[in-house]
Amino acid sequence: MSLNQQIVQSLRKLELLLEREFAALKTQDLDDFDNIQQQKAPILRFFAESAFLTNGPANNTPSTDVSAGDVTHPDQQADSKPSDPHALTPELTELARHCQTLHRRNEILINRKLEAVRGALQALRSPAQGRDVEMYDRLGKLAGGRTSKRPVDQER
Repeated sequence: MSLNQQIVQSLRKLELLLEREFAALKTQDLDDFDNIQQQKAPILRFFAESAFLTNGPANNTPSTDVSAGDVTHPDQQADSKPSDPHALTPELTELARHCQTLHRRNEILINRKLEAVRGALQALRSPAQGRDVEMYDRLGKLAGGRTSKRPVDQER
């Protein structure tokens, strides 16, 4: 199997895992989320260790113009077709961009959930700032010995 095929296969698997990760985050299924992280780790390690994605020899490294989506090799003219078997294919770049989008979506969801938890923790930690919460007992009277009666106006 060629390196491009391995990368495409890994990106497809990563895409499915990112979709499952989003579903686990939405349902707050932490066991499934942890399981997915264990499955993602080898794929991400493969990308990190891949000679294709890391800087190889200085004169033989493909360069990518992300804004235009062009891939050129230093030995080739910009208008010639890349003959390098390790050149990025449109399928590969599209899959990588889609996985990046899915990862960002999951990151946004995680950040929102973390912010909600932080807000709840802050509300529980900080004392009620200047506002008393009135609690009533079973008889409808204020709990804690407070009364709701107004002071009697004294006659002059």
